[in-house]
Amino acid sequence: MGRGATIMTRIGVHRRPGPLSYRYQRYFWGYVFAAPALLIILGLQIYPMLRGLQISFQKYDVFTPGEYVGLANYRWALTHPRNLNAFRVTFQYLFLLIIPRTIFALGLALMFREIVYGAGFFELVIYSPNVITMVVAGLLFSTLFQPNSLMDAIMRPIAPNGVRWLTDPRIAIPSGAGVMVWKSTGYYMLILLAGVLGIPQEYYDAAHVDGAGAWSRLWNVTLPLLRPQMAFVLVIALINGLQTFDLFFVLTGGGPGDATRVLAMQIYRVGFGYLEMGRAAALSMVLFVLLSVFTILQLRMFRGESY
Repeated sequence: MGRGATIMTRIGVHRRPGPLSYRYQRYFWGYVFAAPALLIILGLQIYPMLRGLQISFQKYDVFTPGEYVGLANYRWALTHPRNLNAFRVTFQYLFLLIIPRTIFALGLALMFREIVYGAGFFELVIYSPNVITMVVAGLLFSTLFQPNSLMDAIMRPIAPNGVRWLTDPRIAIPSGAGVMVWKSTGYYMLILLAGVLGIPQEYYDAAHVDGAGAWSRLWNVTLPLLRPQMAFVLVIALINGLQTFDLFFVLTGGGPGDATRVLAMQIYRVGFGYLEMGRAAALSMVLFVLLSVFTILQLRMFRGESY
């Protein structure tokens, strides 16, 4: 054995490091290169979240040391009438936003699947509002929603006296949801279009041979194979919808009254308007729990066999 090892050394054959040492080296250098990103996540996301959880159990106004109050902030967050109104407005906004936007995005994706010429141009046109920042979109539509403006001119055959887009409590939330549908439908359309284009044509041909019509092919071929994309679209739409702040801050400031004061705006008002950081942190934790629960439910709904 010794002579064989000497011969192998002379001809340039060396023993490679053991698998454990190689694996540990790979992990070490992986963590070294990932360390800057991990430190940023730890400093800008994990620590603020843990600090917010700590503050949610305190009476804290920034200027004086926090005073531990137990679950009082959470009781206030779940019982105060303005907070309950913020929950109601937020869920109403989500309903008016997610369902129409998903239907429009899916319809456009199916339509562009059949278009051969000029599809790229129209996809660019529909996607382009997504490039506009939310503040710019809010300022644009705050002008379009003014009395005797373009939107009133369009609606004049139906509403000769104009529409109180942002001053009627019954219309303000649908108006904001309409702005968000206009702005973000193109983004979700591209995600669903990628999923639709990834479905093999053979499945549709087989369904057509079996006598399946257009609706049958949609329900039995397209939608089942789009479950991963639909899950992603609905989860992202839910997260973005629950965190909506800047649109209504620019459009209505939460008015008229509290008709458009969504949960994120209520957190901002309590924390930075009244300097009740403990209560604002408790509302933030409630929002975090809602996001987590709804996300898990949606993933289980659309990918039940994978979880």
